[in-house]
Amino acid sequence: MLWLRALRGLGKSALLRAAALGGGTLLVGQSGQPYQTLLPLAPDSAPTTDEGWLRFLIASKDALLLDDWEAADPESRRVLLRLAQSRAGGPLVFSSRERSPLGSGSGLSELPLRPLPPEALSAGEYAQTGGLPALVAALHAQESLSDTLATLLSPLSPQVRQVLACLALQDQPAPQVTRRALELDPEALAGAQETLGLAGLWQSGTGQGNIVQGGAGQAGIVAARSTVLVWLAAQPSLEAEVLILLAPQVPPAQALPLYLRAQALTGSSTLPGFQPALAVSALALLDAEQESEAETLLAAHARTPETWLLHARALDTLGRGPEALKRLEGLPLTPDVQAVRGLILWSIGRMEEARQAAEAALTGDLPTRARGHMVLGNLALSAQDFKLAKASFLRACGLFRLLGDNLGYLRALCQQAVAMTELGDDLTDTMQEIRPLSAQNPQAQTLSNIGWLLERQNEPQQALDFYRQAAQLAQTRQQATSAALAWNNVGTVEQQLGRLDAAEQAYQTAITYARHTGETHTLAMVLGNLGELKENLPLIEEALELLRGTGQEHLIAYFEEQRLAFMARSGGN
Repeated sequence: MLWLRALRGLGKSALLRAAALGGGTLLVGQSGQPYQTLLPLAPDSAPTTDEGWLRFLIASKDALLLDDWEAADPESRRVLLRLAQSRAGGPLVFSSRERSPLGSGSGLSELPLRPLPPEALSAGEYAQTGGLPALVAALHAQESLSDTLATLLSPLSPQVRQVLACLALQDQPAPQVTRRALELDPEALAGAQETLGLAGLWQSGTGQGNIVQGGAGQAGIVAARSTVLVWLAAQPSLEAEVLILLAPQVPPAQALPLYLRAQALTGSSTLPGFQPALAVSALALLDAEQESEAETLLAAHARTPETWLLHARALDTLGRGPEALKRLEGLPLTPDVQAVRGLILWSIGRMEEARQAAEAALTGDLPTRARGHMVLGNLALSAQDFKLAKASFLRACGLFRLLGDNLGYLRALCQQAVAMTELGDDLTDTMQEIRPLSAQNPQAQTLSNIGWLLERQNEPQQALDFYRQAAQLAQTRQQATSAALAWNNVGTVEQQLGRLDAAEQAYQTAITYARHTGETHTLAMVLGNLGELKENLPLIEEALELLRGTGQEHLIAYFEEQRLAFMARSGGN
């Protein structure tokens, strides 16, 4: 005697129909009048009492297969249970969504049905169906999987469907996170997981298709997750409700995709926890030099001073300094805002304002002070005060190391090495530290700095390799400023090596990127270099005009020298 237990869609009916072909009578649970389920066995002379039906079934000795125990009338179920307890009749097989009412020791063995194993299907079929026979059949018949799933889920309670939605929305489903999000007690969660296990939609971590029982729930996976998510997308109210409950319960770095989907459904970027999650993700993108992605994200969703400040940083790194300054308008001039303002002002050539902002940043916390020292170091480099630059970058290095910020430390160390080179210091130890750190944290600016250091050490080919790596990386990451500077550096080395066509091409590429940056001194530098290469006095003079008032005195002096030399060669014309 066998009790098949499973929810809709796992093939109970199909299994019983197939078994009936080998012998036995298939009954389908139905109600409406007493003994209606059993009537097909004796249509002409049906017994009218329990005792009569029991004697009839014992005498027949036929195998009976009952599909859908819950749909059968209570009189027929009562007779069949007595028959099972008596063990006097023929073989019995019942299909049900619930446990056997007779329990263990009754001789009625309970067998939970499982989905088809992965090896029975192709990888694609299994991913879409989870091995559920109803979904497999729908897939082969080219019917809608989400509609079929909706039919399978319709008998389940709203709470169980909510638990399924919450688990499916997590890349790594965590029952404890689900319990907190939906405010369920441990027993309610375990019961929902058990129901989903019976439906073949939840597979616990203890093995494929295992049913979770008791406790506060076990880790596992949602079967046919892609189909579940399609089903969920067709119910925006349920999806939005679960997303809003779930997102605050997961770490901010993992929460942003949930918030973005909730925002798409609700139109709100001010959901509780959205802005902190946005800040964490945007900062990670900025650290990875994915400024374009960060800017796009922040432009659409930044709603707080913290995220507006990050948006300004992204705009500045992309070479959009004037836009970055505008983004900061209206923010209180706190030290962290001043650190970002200082960097932006330096990049667009407003040196004195940049110095004042950087000095104000030094009153902030450790990360803000580190950024302030970086700005002061860059200002000192621009002014060719290399001792001050080295001291500023040394301070920044110390602060970044204290903070455990390896990327910030690497950037400061590279700038420190630039100042040390100008001072004639030995760079052996510094370069030995920079190279492995750069390999771990590939960044266009860092690669350019290493190229410059190699160039100064009379290694032009190695320098060119680093400059080209920097240019390609900056282009891939849509970093206009870094790309312009890197291609300019490629041009200067190619020019030194006598490859003038390659140098001109590099300068033209640098100009293309420099036009997008809004950074006057970058465009002027590239124009001046191109003018020098082509011996084009108007270009050199245009570069000088652009540089006046930017504070880039060393560049002004250099191109003024080139202008005078050109005029001398041409007889003063």
